Order: sequence, then C-alpha cells, then structure tokens
Amino acid sequence: MNGDPLLPNDWHEDPWDDVAVLDEQSVANEAPSFDQLRGPAKRLVAILVASVLLLGVAGWWVVHALNPSGEPGVAVNFTVNEGDVVAEIGRNLKEEGVTASVQAFIDAAAGEPASSGIQVGDHELQKEMKAADALEVLIDPDNMISFPTVTIPEGLRLVDIVS
Repeated sequence: MNGDPLLPNDWHEDPWDDVAVLDEQSVANEAPSFDQLRGPAKRLVAILVASVLLLGVAGWWVVHALNPSGEPGVAVNFTVNEGDVVAEIGRNLKEEGVTASVQAFIDAAAGEPASSGIQVGDHELQKEMKAADALEVLIDPDNMISFPTVTIPEGLRLVDIVS
C-alpha cells in the first residue's frame, strides 16, 4: 500500500465491496432493529416517570399531614368527653384546627399503645400541632387543665357572696 488509503486514487478494490459477488452465507443476518421497540419503550418510560412523580407527591402530602412545618399556633382549650373514641377525638381536633387531618391522629393513636389512656377532661393544645404531639398531651395527666371550683353555701345573699 503506497500513499494515503483515504485518497480516491489510492483506492483498491476488495471482493467485499461488491455485494453481488458475496454469497448469502457470507453475509450475517442483521439483528432486528430497535426502532420497532421505540414506541412501547417510550410509553413504558413515560408511565414509570409519571408513577414515580405521583407517588412522590402523595408521599410528600402524607409526611406533611403527619408532621406540619413551623411552630405550633395559638393555644386552644380542648375537652375530651367520657366515652369519646379515637376517631371522634380526631374529628374534634381537626375542627378546632389542632391537627391537619383526622386520619393523622388515628394513625398516631394506632402506633401508640398508651393511646387507650387518653385523659378525659380539659387540655390545653395549640393549633397546627403534629398529631403525635397532640396525642402525647392528651395521654399525660399532668397536662390537664384544672379549673378552680367555687362553692357558694346556700342561703347567702349576693352582697355576702361578693364581699
């Protein structure tokens, strides 16, 4: 080989350059092209990406509902009545704005074996608390609000009571 093989004048013929000269057994079968799979593969990738995004958003919402960000809000007096069940307490907490959702409180109570020890009476909670924190306050008897009682003996007049 003299000269540069890429220049046209230096080109010399090979038997493989002419396809008609080759027999069928010399030519390898070509594998099926990827073009046939592109459409279904694109759809499958799109479905997987959409599913991951949807699951991510749903997971973020659940975490945010169970653990809201920021500091707790304004204080709220909350009463647990005799015979209230966890779901009813959760509804009342949501109505008062203490927890983000009823289900968050039910889930927190399901994971806490001491939730059966929720104290009947008045409690001081804050708006926008985490459900687990609200449950912790409701379980602890030291967190109950005790209102002073006043006994007025019978027979006293208003002037005697006030003075």
